[in-house]
Amino acid sequence: MIRKPSRKFFLIVLAVALLLPLMALAAPAPLVTDGTFDTTTNPLLLVPFTVGANNGVWLAGSASWSVVAGGPTGNFAQYAGSGSDLLIQGFSVPTNTCIGAGWTVNLSFSYQSEGTGLVEIAGFNAGGEWDPATNTVNANGQLLTTVTNFTPATGTVWGTKQISVTLPPNFVALGVGFNLQAVDNVVVEIVAPVSLKITPNTLNLKSQGQWVTAFISNPPSCYTLKDIDPATILLTYAQNEGFPPDKVNSQGNKFMLKFDRQQLITMLNGTTGNLDLTITGNFTDGIAFAGTTNLHVIKPGKGPKK
Repeated sequence: MIRKPSRKFFLIVLAVALLLPLMALAAPAPLVTDGTFDTTTNPLLLVPFTVGANNGVWLAGSASWSVVAGGPTGNFAQYAGSGSDLLIQGFSVPTNTCIGAGWTVNLSFSYQSEGTGLVEIAGFNAGGEWDPATNTVNANGQLLTTVTNFTPATGTVWGTKQISVTLPPNFVALGVGFNLQAVDNVVVEIVAPVSLKITPNTLNLKSQGQWVTAFISNPPSCYTLKDIDPATILLTYAQNEGFPPDKVNSQGNKFMLKFDRQQLITMLNGTTGNLDLTITGNFTDGIAFAGTTNLHVIKPGKGPKK
């Protein structure tokens, strides 16, 4: 005998159907901006940075900036004037995320520089503007960092630069301004902070143990540990290439991972002392996260001969 679905069953199905679109709207979008230059639309116009611009649009420059074919990744922006005006890129922080204080902005780009150069990152509230002619922001903007150290100082060699800055609270948009001879391959990544704990917190480089255990906790308020994508997780030290966990287990309010101890010892390459290890990964919506903890690394001597 086949029973007909109950009224309660249909109500549950209807509730799920109504909730799914709302859940999709609540998920924040990745905030990764690719600064590829377009020769057809000529986006290098002299306009002030204003909140609410589309992600990844090149908003400002002057008549001295032009788009040129070539560069490390195709078209690039080249400065041909002698003034101090900036080429500015801006993008809005998604309003349905908790991006703010404690998050990190990672900026990377290729460049050419003759002599001195200037790069600035700014945060803006509603009404914030950036004057590309004077390299200043108005009362509704805040410069987060200014970088002036650029090498090589030549117009024929491309260099690369990476800049990181921790975000303050209370802003709704970000901007990046360049005063260099040429700029290409600009990528801006927003990284969420998480807490990281590793046990044991003292590691003997001669240890023959199988694992070190890592715990991720305290994601930002708009995420839970269930939003972590385990396939994206890496454990890293300094500039060395990281490696993924062998085992992942989410339990309660902590996210537990098992990393191969011998692979970690190999990555440390004999370095001892109090070292900062970092865990990186993405949430399921593509937003990156990172957490850092200290590991005390020792390498005892062989001891007296008997």
